[in-house]
Amino acid sequence: MRKSINQIRKELSEIQQAHAQVNSFFWGDFLRAYKENTELNYPLMGAFYPTAGFLKNQTTIQLTVFVCDKMYKDWSNLNDVESDTLQICRDIFQTINSSTRWQKIGRVQSCSVTKFIERGGDEVAGHTMTFQILLRDSSGVCGLPMFDYDFDQVTGIGCAPVQIYKDGILIDTIEAGGIYEYQTDSYNYSITNSFGFVLYSGTVTENFTQSIANSTVQNSDTSYSESILAQGSLELPDTTYNVYVNSVLNQSFSVPTLKNETINISI
Repeated sequence: MRKSINQIRKELSEIQQAHAQVNSFFWGDFLRAYKENTELNYPLMGAFYPTAGFLKNQTTIQLTVFVCDKMYKDWSNLNDVESDTLQICRDIFQTINSSTRWQKIGRVQSCSVTKFIERGGDEVAGHTMTFQILLRDSSGVCGLPMFDYDFDQVTGIGCAPVQIYKDGILIDTIEAGGIYEYQTDSYNYSITNSFGFVLYSGTVTENFTQSIANSTVQNSDTSYSESILAQGSLELPDTTYNVYVNSVLNQSFSVPTLKNETINISI
């Protein structure tokens, strides 16, 4: 496996340590946590996996994560405990489902949430999340820790890892048979008029649209020029552009290298 259960356990423990509202972490179900610890430090986060499965290039696991807090003897804080633990669960879900760090581990297929009350030695309430996660893995027999076993096939060809570069910088290394998922780049942009006032600004992905007035688009050396009607759009080649309105330079912008983007400009 490219990502082990111990790595996942460590990542979950680090989430607990970073979260301001969770005081302890246990790898295992709540009953084990209670039996193996004479005093638990609540709110408690725990996790374990009851089942797993194998697919080509992927390992599936059912990851169970629970968050609970201790209730008063009269249960007068039950509503607060349920509200707080559900919010903490949402924080954990967002971290696992959306952070770049976890995207390198795997992908969340689904997550269900149920609330529970445990009436053992410690009366606690909380929520349990059940994740279905696809872990990135490899297929084939390359690199297995097996010696003197005849696989009856050529294992030395095509088994080297693949290095992924972006703009000349190494960003990832994928083992033979692995999967690399391209992450869409995002860019900050701003459009100013001839007086230097910002008309529009924001963050965009590779494809974005703004409405335009009647304008002329030229590249920086004027070798490319085209007029655009209001509300129109234009597929631009990769280069740096100046935008003129009524023959007055209003703005300049660059299309990222090796990116083809439809850019509509509003003046």
